[in-house]
Amino acid sequence: MLVAIAVAAVVMVVLIAMTDLVTAGIACACISALTLPWNGFMLGGQRPGDEFIGIALLLFVAGGLRQRIPNLPLWTTQLGVVIFLVGVLHQIIPTDAKYLAERVVVAANGAPIPEFETNLFVTVKFIIAIIALPLMIAYAIRQRPASLRWLVISNVVGAATSGFIAFTDGQGLSTIGTKLTHKKWLLAREGGLSNHPNFLAAGCVVAMPLAVWLIANGRRRDRIIGSICAIGLLLGVYASGSRGGSVCIVFAGLTTLFIDPRFRRHLGTVVFGVVLLGALTFVAAPRVGDSILNAVRLTGNNHTADSNSVRKIVAKQGINDVKKSPIDGVGLQVAADATNVYIQELASGGLLLFLSMQVFTLGGLWAAFRLRSRYDIAEALLAALLAAAILNYFEADLTDRFFYVPAAITAALVAVEAERERNKPGIILPRNPLDNERVPVLLPR
Repeated sequence: MLVAIAVAAVVMVVLIAMTDLVTAGIACACISALTLPWNGFMLGGQRPGDEFIGIALLLFVAGGLRQRIPNLPLWTTQLGVVIFLVGVLHQIIPTDAKYLAERVVVAANGAPIPEFETNLFVTVKFIIAIIALPLMIAYAIRQRPASLRWLVISNVVGAATSGFIAFTDGQGLSTIGTKLTHKKWLLAREGGLSNHPNFLAAGCVVAMPLAVWLIANGRRRDRIIGSICAIGLLLGVYASGSRGGSVCIVFAGLTTLFIDPRFRRHLGTVVFGVVLLGALTFVAAPRVGDSILNAVRLTGNNHTADSNSVRKIVAKQGINDVKKSPIDGVGLQVAADATNVYIQELASGGLLLFLSMQVFTLGGLWAAFRLRSRYDIAEALLAALLAAAILNYFEADLTDRFFYVPAAITAALVAVEAERERNKPGIILPRNPLDNERVPVLLPR
């Protein structure tokens, strides 16, 4: 902890000494966006992505003391309130200790594992994901609209880097992930810089639409970055062996192509090309095709049945938790358990958290849909949010901050757009002279 604080302090002092507070805040926000997908990489016991959210917010506030805090949309703030309420309720009236001690929680190999996070700790990190992260992004794009591009690039590069590392580690070409996370993955699955292969896959899935958005940009540099990162994201999902991730990353990419009018007319060609390439692969080199499906555990993997058995055990425990306390769950300290996000919501926060999360999801989707008329990144955000909602059924990733980056960007754009409409001073987003004209990706001219 002390090492992490010292590193953060040194970085902050250097940034402040080199430039103004706002620029330093944007730099810290980009560092946070870059490292958020690396949830298995620690500095002094803390994730740097979380630390730099706090540093960035402090710098933004110090650099603009006269400015109001961005007003996040209601679909975001209501979830923050509910998380706080559920956390406080379980601090005041905790679930029966005997019941919690007898809960069955198992690891991927079927071995029992103890709970190690407290209700209060999970409450704080969940609020960071839902409130602090979009506030950081809103501050950044309110001060410098072009910073949105850098935040997106940072996040996509971070997720792709983890994917590349997972792939090279899995092929025996490196041991970077193992050395940095101190985790040795078994069953031919790799986690890169994440703390679980499924988390690696989730980070790649939500970043894929943003990578496609970069490819669609007019800038040659962005197209190159987006193309390289898209390859890293695909390789990351392959190395993770995540079945849900494999399905959802294809869905995320194709949905982005379908929603974005710049790609829509080419969607049929792309789909035909992918299907043809797959068919030729299986015909010309069937072993290659079989090895790919085996690696992502869609067919022919002997460990799939074991994984399904573990999932059934954990799912049953999650359902028992819901029965124990259907209104507010058994406490946010169990938020990392269960087999998918929806059971996690019900088990840890009951109907209060579950219903609030559905409002959050639907609110984000509707907001991204409405923003399409003004910001072309909204199409990528809409695809990412759809993919995340589907992935929630396959994976258990309720509180990790990287999973909420698309929702945070959406909420930040809504907040800044609302301020601009009210003609608040200091908002420098360009205004469209025509109702049907869109702001092209918030890039500087």
